[in-house]
Amino acid sequence: MGGSTHSPLVEHAPSRFITPDGLNEPERYTIVTIDCFAGRTIDAKRRLFAELRDRLHEAAGIPPGHVTVILHEIDPQNWGMSTGIPAADADLGFDIHV
Repeated sequence: MGGSTHSPLVEHAPSRFITPDGLNEPERYTIVTIDCFAGRTIDAKRRLFAELRDRLHEAAGIPPGHVTVILHEIDPQNWGMSTGIPAADADLGFDIHV
């Protein structure tokens, strides 16, 4: 299972997107959704959230207060691999408990 995959960016028309009140630039509000294996520590998640916020600001000019990150954490026993086995039984080549 080499390499990572990236999902395409989905951009919604403003009329189909509700933003939190009080944003200076509501048209720049960004939601990042990540499907991942469960197991990361809260410290790892804090670093991820901050890094995404900072990189979106640097790369795309998204104001830091305009980013929401949602992690969908999936137990490896509930994630089917292309080999036909659950991820819990696979050698992933990396540690998910970080």
